[in-house]
Amino acid sequence: MVGKTAQSWWQRLIRRGIVDRLLKRSGEIDVYVIHGDDAEEHGHRHSVRVEGFPSAPTEWHLYQKTAVTIGVCTLLGSGVAWLGLDEANIAMIFLLGVAFTATWLGRGPAITASIVGVLVFDFCFIEPRFSFAVGDAQYLLTFVVMLVIGLLISTQTARVQKQLKLSRQQERRTAALFRLTRQLSEQMGSEFLTQSAGRQLSEMFPGEVVIFLRKETGIELRFGQQTSIASLPVNAIVAQWVTEHSQVAGARTDTLPNATALFVPLVGSQKTVGAIGVKSHDFSHFLAPEQRLLLETCASLVALAIERDQSILETQFNPSQLAIQPAFSSGLAGPPA
Repeated sequence: MVGKTAQSWWQRLIRRGIVDRLLKRSGEIDVYVIHGDDAEEHGHRHSVRVEGFPSAPTEWHLYQKTAVTIGVCTLLGSGVAWLGLDEANIAMIFLLGVAFTATWLGRGPAITASIVGVLVFDFCFIEPRFSFAVGDAQYLLTFVVMLVIGLLISTQTARVQKQLKLSRQQERRTAALFRLTRQLSEQMGSEFLTQSAGRQLSEMFPGEVVIFLRKETGIELRFGQQTSIASLPVNAIVAQWVTEHSQVAGARTDTLPNATALFVPLVGSQKTVGAIGVKSHDFSHFLAPEQRLLLETCASLVALAIERDQSILETQFNPSQLAIQPAFSSGLAGPPA
C-alpha cells in the first residue's frame, strides 16, 4: 500500500516515480495506490493492476457511445464537405462532438474523442484523403490546435461536472441530516427514537442497519432484528467492544475486521449510549471520508437524542425529587390545626 506520488504529467514523462517503478517490479502482488492530501480526489482507494491479477472493470459502454458520437460527426462532416464548405467548418463539428462527449460521458471518453476526432478528420477530409499523410503542412498546426482545444474542453467540462456532483452530494447529505434531526426532535422514548433513526439510516446508507443500546448488563439490539448482521454473534461482540471503547470497528477497519458490518459508537455529551452497525451492498462506499463523516455525524445526532430522552426519564423518576413533592404539597395546605 503506497501513497500516490504528487507529480505532474510532464514530470512523469521525464522520469518515472516510485509508484511506477514499484508496479513494474512487484510481480504477482496486489498494490494499492491511495490518493494523498495533495491529490485531486481524497480518500479513494484504487486497485492497480499488476501482472497475474485482473484489472478493474472499464465502463466500455461510455467508449461505445464515444465511437457513435465520432461516427455522427463524420457523417455531418461528409455532408459539409459535399456542400463544398471549408474544412474549418468540419473541424468545428468535431470540436462540438468533443464538447458533447465531455459533458455527458466524462473525461476519459472526451480525451479519446479528441484524439480519434483529429485522426478521423485527417483521414477522411484532408488531402490526400483516406491516408494519414498530410499534403499541406499548415494542417499540422490545425491538428495540434484541434487536439489542444479538445483536451482543454474535456478537462474543464469534467472539472465542472465533478464540482456539480460534489455540490449535489453535499445537498443530499444536508437534506438527509435535516430529516434525521427533525425526526429525532419529534420523537420521545428510546424505542421510538431507535426505530425512527434506523429507518432514516437505512434510506441514507443502502443496506442493513442495526442499533445496539447500552444496558446495565451489556447491550441490547433495538433495531434490525431481522438482518443478517443480527444473526451472527460476532457482530454483537464487536458492538459491545465499540460501545465500551467508543471507537469505530468492524468490517473494512483494522479493529475487529471479522465483523460483517461497520460499527460506529453512539457517543453523547456525557457517555456512549450504544453503537450503530451498517452493512452496505458496496463497502467501497464507506471508504470515502465524506461517507464515514456522514455516518459518524448521524451517530452523534442519534446519541444526543437518546441521551436527552434518558435524562428526562431519570429526572421524572428520581426518588429524591419525588420525596420533595409530599412536603411541598403539605406546605401549601397550611399548618395543622
